[in-house]
Amino acid sequence: MTSKRKLSKSGASAENLIEELPKIKKSRVSGKKKTIPQDGVVENNSVFGQLLKTAGITLKAGENQNEIAVDGAIFQKKLNQALRKHPSYPQIVEEFISGLESHAENRDQFRNCLLPCVPAQNQETSVGNDGLNLPRLIINQLKWLDRIVDSKDLVLTIMQLICVSPLPIQHDIITSLPEILEDSQHSEIARELSSLLKEKTELTVPILDALSSLNLDLGLLSEVRQSVMITVAAVKVEDLPVVVKFILRSIKPTDAVEAIENVASASDHKVLDLIVLLIIYATNVKSKKQIERVLRSKIRSGYMQEQLLRNAFQHHLLVMRDLFPAILSLSEIFVHSADACIVSYGSCMYKQAFTVFDSYCQQEIVGALVTHACGGNAVEVDVSLDVLIDLVSLHTSSIVPYAVFLKSILDYMDNLSPQQIRKLFHILSTLAFSPGHKSGYIQITSLLELVCSCCEQVPQALALYYDELANLIQKGNLDLQILVGYRANWIGSSVVKDFAKDFVADLLPTEDGAFLFPVKPLYSLEDDDNEENEDAIVINLLPLLSQSYLSKHEDEKAATSKDKRSVSPVCLPPFFRLLRLCVSELNNGNLEEIDALLGCPLYLTDLEVGEKLDSLSKQEREFLCLLLFHALNWFYEVVNAFCKEKDPEMKGKVLVRLQNITELQCLLEKCLAANPGFVPPPANFDSETSEGVSVISTLGPTKKKSKGQKKQKPDGSKNTSADNSQLDENTEPNQPETEISQQEKTSEVVQIGPAELLFLLEDMCRKLEHVLIPAAAKRAPFLKALIAENHGVVDGPGVNIQEHQQMSSCYQQLLQVFRLLFAWSGFSQPENHSMLKSGLHVLAHRLKPGEKELPLEELLSQSFQYLLNLQHSVPNIFCALSLTQLLLVIAERSVVNLKNDKIASITKRFLCQSWVQPNGARQKGTQFNDTLHTLFWEEKQYEKCEKSVTIHLYITGKGKMN
Repeated sequence: MTSKRKLSKSGASAENLIEELPKIKKSRVSGKKKTIPQDGVVENNSVFGQLLKTAGITLKAGENQNEIAVDGAIFQKKLNQALRKHPSYPQIVEEFISGLESHAENRDQFRNCLLPCVPAQNQETSVGNDGLNLPRLIINQLKWLDRIVDSKDLVLTIMQLICVSPLPIQHDIITSLPEILEDSQHSEIARELSSLLKEKTELTVPILDALSSLNLDLGLLSEVRQSVMITVAAVKVEDLPVVVKFILRSIKPTDAVEAIENVASASDHKVLDLIVLLIIYATNVKSKKQIERVLRSKIRSGYMQEQLLRNAFQHHLLVMRDLFPAILSLSEIFVHSADACIVSYGSCMYKQAFTVFDSYCQQEIVGALVTHACGGNAVEVDVSLDVLIDLVSLHTSSIVPYAVFLKSILDYMDNLSPQQIRKLFHILSTLAFSPGHKSGYIQITSLLELVCSCCEQVPQALALYYDELANLIQKGNLDLQILVGYRANWIGSSVVKDFAKDFVADLLPTEDGAFLFPVKPLYSLEDDDNEENEDAIVINLLPLLSQSYLSKHEDEKAATSKDKRSVSPVCLPPFFRLLRLCVSELNNGNLEEIDALLGCPLYLTDLEVGEKLDSLSKQEREFLCLLLFHALNWFYEVVNAFCKEKDPEMKGKVLVRLQNITELQCLLEKCLAANPGFVPPPANFDSETSEGVSVISTLGPTKKKSKGQKKQKPDGSKNTSADNSQLDENTEPNQPETEISQQEKTSEVVQIGPAELLFLLEDMCRKLEHVLIPAAAKRAPFLKALIAENHGVVDGPGVNIQEHQQMSSCYQQLLQVFRLLFAWSGFSQPENHSMLKSGLHVLAHRLKPGEKELPLEELLSQSFQYLLNLQHSVPNIFCALSLTQLLLVIAERSVVNLKNDKIASITKRFLCQSWVQPNGARQKGTQFNDTLHTLFWEEKQYEKCEKSVTIHLYITGKGKMN
């Protein structure tokens, strides 16, 4: 906002000036020769007239403009010299001015003085009175003056003129002020104009035009901007662009960014805030890093939500299109972020831009996404493929022209994981097959048949095929037409038939000696009458495993069976998963067609062999481990399939299967201990699940039922996981069945025991750790599931050591589940705030029942207090650590975060407490010491350093760490 002063040329053409003047009628500029005797030369014998004539100007009368015979600069020089060299100087100056005043008393002569002089050779040029604006001509004479004698008086006079002039003249005077006043007067006139703007909003446009051209310091500019912003609500709609333009031009990028940064809530942010940040990002290179930082902060805090971004694209398309380079750059940077909410925002920017922009932008977006997918960064690859899946699904026709770009990702398949390869082929197959065409369904079905036939000889490949197909059905990505519409229900019918043929057998007496171990049907949940029925079935596990196991060790036998379809227990869980998903999809979730598989027995062997492991050969021990692994995997799938059943009888069977799982796990642990170096069979073929997750409990072997068979009831004094089972098949063999009526059977309830609860909690913890991303990195090396093992300890009076261990572990796992849930980074996104409040309400309700619709901070405070009250009930130091970690997560969710003193207090209490086992012995060992150290560092972060040192000395001095 700087003004420049320049000299006006007296010889400027009249035509140029007249063009700038507002005209009521067009001015008449005649180039024709006219003879107007009455409009001749003004005979002025005064000092004024003589000096002008001497310097080179001839005064004219009437409509003829004054003539100048020399250049304007030469005229000024001659006139200046004539005045200074005159004998009566400086009195001659007053006489000259007096002569000018007398000459200007005539209106025509005054008008000619205001107009530019014409060269002497253009004597014929004349200007009429019509269309000339004398006030504007007067104002023009004040512009770019070489010297102002009294600038303050000039400002005062101008403001007085503005106050008394009509609106058009006010407009002309105000817009001319930057060209009239010197730079030293800009601050003064800016204040006057700012005050005038508050009084006369009809002068908004000329005032803002003038203010935009004034040279003001930052402080005054800020004051003027605030005054302008106050009047925004009162200005006319047509004047609003001028107001916005002035505000934007009057602020520095840093000021705008700082103002937006200080907005403290999502509701206060407007689309304009986002657009301003994008404009600054696009136009100011130095501010890019600051803009990126502000946007990240706003997105993490939930103040700039994705809905705000969608509104910007929807309602300000043209503006956003001009900012496309900035949008593309920010999208690339955000997708590269390690923060999930930032990545999600970058993905939204990509998708919104592709949806509304033109083909050029779409091509650039696809190219950027392909670059992410080929870059090798696992997170970027996943995000880019997910965005492409959404675009392909929602805008197939728009993305088809860029399929050649997507095909280039195939060159980088070596860098992709199985999950990412699945996504890539989902994208390509969506583009390749047009939905809704019969030929497309037939082609897909043919491809599925081809893949199945190619995998039949390799069990692992066939299992992967089953899992991939099941995954498509589960996610709804396989059209129902493929299940039922073609090839006479090809998938639906063949899956049921093939599963029954491969893995299900009639329950018949078996011959001993045909396999490595005697075959025995175990874990049946059916009545004895049903077992003796000719239609009774069994899962043919041990015979199939024997054939598969022996074929690997007999090359000749494997060679002879080369052309036969391979049936392996490895395929049992994935094939059943595919079976139950097909049945569920075709029957609206009803699994009645296959519910017999929940209660049918398995062909295993007498599990008492687990007590004689030392007498078994290496081959037999390995085979037994394989058998138990496959049995466990079968039960896992059965529980997954029927866990949502509402029927009480089915629920009871599912709980019994959970008991079977915990029993088999304990037996498998014992077998693994006797078989070092054993490599378990592949059990995970669905590439979207966590790989390598242990299914073995960290508990030591527990006392199991004598044989684990269906008709034996465990001794109640042992308090095993099946103690609470009241099903009729767990009664003693010599107990008459007539003692329990059918009505009593149906009303009995199977209750979950400590072992089953621990199994479920450990399973949930593993799943949460795999799926949920914590909000921040852990500050200390937190220990995972820490469980004190007390093998060989004699029971204390009235204490069941095994039950105490199981319940303590359940307590710890439950705390870990809550920690993993509340640490999820997704809760920082506004759309997930309601879920966070719902979860906290569960805890807060236990502290103060009945209260509803509490604000988030109050829910956090009450939840924290409820958990804090649990400090007196933790059974061991491992639970104490888990509780401390959970309290830290809850406290960090609070904006106030006033819980540091309480966390320090509870940690100090745990450190100073003497931890003892159920038998009275003091806890010790490596795990105990590691946990103690972790608690110490937690306490150190929330307590003064000297106090922490005192506690540490106390601990080491007392010898608590062993």
